[in-house]
Amino acid sequence: MNGTLGRDKIWNDQIWNDIDKAVREEVGRIRIAQKVFPTTVVNNVLPVSRSRTVPFGVGALGPVFPALDEFQPFFEISTEFQLTQAQVEGEESGRLAASFARLAASVLADAEDCVLFLGAQGIGLLPAGVNVTNQPPAGIPPQYATIPPGFVAEANNYPPPILVPAPVPPAPIGDIMAAVANGIAALNLLNRVQPGPYALFLSPIHYAGVFSPAAPGLLQTPGDAIRDVVTGGIYMVRRLAVANLGALVLNPPLANPNIGILTSLGGEPAKIVLGTDAITAFTQIDAQGNYHFRVFERMQLVVRDGSAFQLLAF
Repeated sequence: MNGTLGRDKIWNDQIWNDIDKAVREEVGRIRIAQKVFPTTVVNNVLPVSRSRTVPFGVGALGPVFPALDEFQPFFEISTEFQLTQAQVEGEESGRLAASFARLAASVLADAEDCVLFLGAQGIGLLPAGVNVTNQPPAGIPPQYATIPPGFVAEANNYPPPILVPAPVPPAPIGDIMAAVANGIAALNLLNRVQPGPYALFLSPIHYAGVFSPAAPGLLQTPGDAIRDVVTGGIYMVRRLAVANLGALVLNPPLANPNIGILTSLGGEPAKIVLGTDAITAFTQIDAQGNYHFRVFERMQLVVRDGSAFQLLAF
């Protein structure tokens, strides 16, 4: 594929601009990690420095400043769609490619968060047609793999998880505010020194519970109070609702698979590096005359300090 992504072969710039706009809008709506952690765009030819100030799984030694950089290539997430010749020729009026690209972008953004939160273990959860390249070979330690360990694995390195007190009827969920307070305390023990601001990631059911009144007739929700403490935001992460998540991602497995993540954002403990932001390429015309397109992105997650992540268990 040349530097034009095959775009010089069909359509004019205006059509491609409309497709790009649809893709950007869709990934921007769905992405969670990129709403929280800083994102930079760099030359996608160069490897990414992933040197850590705190080694993977180490939290009691204080920051370490490595003398040598550790570099990793980007990994790529992609998915495809196709159009007939008639659909291609009618794009200026039908805008079908823009619609299909938007749909592909929604799948791409969800896959991105799946990998960033669950690491290589999340790849097997992706729907058919979503491809992740530069996957690690079997048996490689997670801190050296091209696919990052993921936020859940980072948090799991600092046991025990903070237990969310069980709900007292009619409250829909446990006392997340108490768990957040205990989590912040844990983030500041044993040289972790994570002063915030803090962000909270929850599965859909617990996110909904946070913004449900604790009892009939009440207007205030637990989330109203939590927002005053978790000033980095409260976010719903669909992939934290994966069945058997505790056994799939955590080592050793956590008996209760319902988890959340509290993270400190001070000092930029993690950032996302994009070699290529989500974009659409034209790839080929097949033997049946169908036009094939690929929506893809190249990225890497850089976690400098995994001790900024704390598990919550429901």
